[in-house]
Amino acid sequence: MATRPEPPANPDTAAELAAHVSQHPENWMFYLRNMDGHAAALEEENATLRAAGRHHDSAISTLQTEITKRDAIIGYQKEQQNERDERDIERTAKAAEKIGRLEVEKIEKKLAALSWYSLRETNRRPQTR
Repeated sequence: MATRPEPPANPDTAAELAAHVSQHPENWMFYLRNMDGHAAALEEENATLRAAGRHHDSAISTLQTEITKRDAIIGYQKEQQNERDERDIERTAKAAEKIGRLEVEKIEKKLAALSWYSLRETNRRPQTR
């Protein structure tokens, strides 16, 4: 930002100002031209800042839209993961149940074999009378 030009004097009253302007017209003309240039530079800087602000607002809007899209994608992916997890849990539970049934069948077969073997051994022993 350009530095604001300083007036040639800082009179307290209108009469003092009029007197100073009439005594130093070149100084005041130089000051007024510099103030005009300063005002133009401020207007240009203001326009540039407003344009930058609009650009940033647009960029923020674009980023907010992107965030919304990504949040939706993340939400969908979480749903998909939860569904996969539920299917995995169901498969694991079914597999554990099947393993349990097979273990029971295995034990029942062993018991049946032991019973058959015991019965056979009992029948093979000579009976004493």
